[in-house]
Amino acid sequence: MAPFFTDTDEPAEWVLGRDLLADGLTGSAGCGDIWIWPAVGRGDQAMYLVLRSPAGTALLERRQRA
Repeated sequence: MAPFFTDTDEPAEWVLGRDLLADGLTGSAGCGDIWIWPAVGRGDQAMYLVLRSPAGTALLERRQRA
């Protein structure tokens, strides 16, 4: 777990479980503030992760190494 510092007084923290990450490899998974899904039809392997907080939303992309 790592804090993300935003424009608010308190950092935002999310905990990602292994089951959530494993489920996100094959389809959309998550609820509430965390969503993860594979990049379908991109030609390369990638995964997307959305983190939400009252301060905003972050979209992260993780590409698979060759």
